[in-house]
Amino acid sequence: MAQENLNDEKKQTAQESGGGFSEEEKAAMKERAKELKREKSSKSKTDGEQAVLEKIHEMEADDKKIASGLHELIKQNFPQLGF
Repeated sequence: MAQENLNDEKKQTAQESGGGFSEEEKAAMKERAKELKREKSSKSKTDGEQAVLEKIHEMEADDKKIASGLHELIKQNFPQLGF
């Protein structure tokens, strides 16, 4: 009996939350799918790096500063992680 009540509560919670993904999550998944397609079609390291730089360029000022610094840090210290 207690197990049934617990299962009913879980079902109600899932229904109340609306289930599925938020619009922001859906947009992020679509963007990631596009990135994966670009990576797959990209044959050279420069194409991959160009995509990263373009993405950084789209960011707001504070995020852009952090991302640029991180990108340079990775390039200098971990070149094997390059595209």
